[in-house]
Amino acid sequence: MTENAKSPMKVLVVDDEETLRMLVGMTVESLGLEMIEAEDGKSALEAIKKNKVGFVVTDINMPGMSGLDFACILNKHAPHIEVIIVSGFLDAETKAKATACGVTSLISKPYDYGQMEDTIRQAAQRAIDKRKPAA
Repeated sequence: MTENAKSPMKVLVVDDEETLRMLVGMTVESLGLEMIEAEDGKSALEAIKKNKVGFVVTDINMPGMSGLDFACILNKHAPHIEVIIVSGFLDAETKAKATACGVTSLISKPYDYGQMEDTIRQAAQRAIDKRKPAA
């Protein structure tokens, strides 16, 4: 999936564990998208400033700024950028805060590859649709 014929859509993958970033990245790249990496919320905000990102896939529990805090900040400054949260611990309070911060999808770890692929494909399509000029 591409934004235009020249370059693939960029997807920011945020996780403090490199192995998990690579696993999500493999899914992202298998769909023809380009992965940009960040290891925490603070570096993710920097990556957003430097890149035109279609959407974000982030963990919650990371040192420094959590993925949820990052999602809340991003929602205030760039609400058009969709956020998908992947976490091993999604209780009702976390889900409520995520929804309040504009998170569109929540995926529990360990996740099913098919579910991750479908969620990323759908987010990419929504990002493309948001950027199409209104008819």
